[in-house]
Amino acid sequence: MMTTTALTEFERAECRNFLEGLTNSAKSEDDDSASFPHDNQFESLCFCVTDEEIPGELTDIINRFLHYRKCPDILIGPLISYVLNKFQDTDLTQFKLERKDDESTEYNASSLSKHLYQVFLKSCLDFISNFDSMTIQKNPQSFHVSLQAVRNRRRRMEDRHVYYTDLNSLLNLDEAQTGQALFAVFDGHGGIDAANYAASHLLTHLKACPNLITQPGEALHKAILKTDEEFIKKGKREKLRSGATAVVVLIQGLNLTVAWLGDSQVVLCKAGDAVQLMDPHKPNRPDERARIESLGGCVVNFGGWRVNGILAVARSIGDSEQKPYVTGEPDVEEYEMEGDEEFVILACDGLWDTVEPFDAVQLVRKCMEEGTRDSAAGKLVDLAIKQRSMDNISILVVYFDFNGPVVFSADNTTNSEEMSEANNEDEKGDIKENHQNEDLNVKGQVSDEREETQEKANDEKPAAHTEGTVATEGTISSKENT
Repeated sequence: MMTTTALTEFERAECRNFLEGLTNSAKSEDDDSASFPHDNQFESLCFCVTDEEIPGELTDIINRFLHYRKCPDILIGPLISYVLNKFQDTDLTQFKLERKDDESTEYNASSLSKHLYQVFLKSCLDFISNFDSMTIQKNPQSFHVSLQAVRNRRRRMEDRHVYYTDLNSLLNLDEAQTGQALFAVFDGHGGIDAANYAASHLLTHLKACPNLITQPGEALHKAILKTDEEFIKKGKREKLRSGATAVVVLIQGLNLTVAWLGDSQVVLCKAGDAVQLMDPHKPNRPDERARIESLGGCVVNFGGWRVNGILAVARSIGDSEQKPYVTGEPDVEEYEMEGDEEFVILACDGLWDTVEPFDAVQLVRKCMEEGTRDSAAGKLVDLAIKQRSMDNISILVVYFDFNGPVVFSADNTTNSEEMSEANNEDEKGDIKENHQNEDLNVKGQVSDEREETQEKANDEKPAAHTEGTVATEGTISSKENT
């Protein structure tokens, strides 16, 4: 399989229209005084960054902004890569923060993001000028995403999600022999800092792994460990005590790699059946409980099973005060897909504490049958709330459109290309609007988190809890990464 595939004429026109609309609404080519977006959607979500953190932070800022502005997914990877290349000429000394210690150089993230916006606009104009002569590639595998992220009954939104449908274009991985895509959900607790950090920097640490292409499970394992390690360091510098669970799906051709920490989960729909790809890290899971107790910790039932009576998860990114009992080491599984996989659902415990995997899969398949698959994530959120979920809820439903969208009809003769064309405009709707909802939830949360970092850890009591795993008829070959 080739690494990339050229865009169709329709896709090129869609990308050009987006870029022209974006730049026309922001500034003219000779106007150097373009103001920052009035909706503040181009801002950093942290106060300061180090040299090592800049690539991940800038990538996350641009990615969130492009999704918010309804950018075609196929343009996101190439455009971010182009902008970051232009940003390399920036003199960073103007953003340097004065510190009493010389342990690390830190930069003002807000000022950095404002400068990045100017570079971004100029890069877009340059991109348009050279668009006709540029060869833009895409992942040969096609994905479609329905997403929803809501605060629900919590005081703050502490979840993050991130996805890239073409890692090769984004990371300039010319040596890759298959397309690569990444999808992840991070469920924060005690503040959103850990979730923000993971969403921003996991990709950077993954890129640094030399065996990403040949040993994806090992690479993802190392990248998550590195993310945890670096956030712990950042927490010590900035007095951050939050944590985050994680579920990450990396797809390379027919290889599907899952890595997870805590109780965020992913469920696969294979030939119409719900297949659990993982076992969440609950404190009362026998092996987790044994590990925690062997280290001198304890697992007690205090409004739910908790590590040392505090955290309701046994593994997470961050939570420095609960190390080593709450470890940052993920579990990893690799699967070889067989061609009858339809989609995966990634979600935090705000969904899974009240909705069984089988029910979630059947709801999504019903949306597919009705031709309303963009609404699937929203309907899953509605179901969770109806069944008394009180927590933040973040959901990614990732459809595998490798051979065109899966189509249902009474006589099973509907042509998938005809359905794709008929639904083309409809499929741009919910996913993009939901990005706006999620970003509005995230913004405004950073300033007060550090004063209340233990709130969720201390008072979190799920409205409902399920410990069992759904029985499935579908099977899939797997090998555990040890």
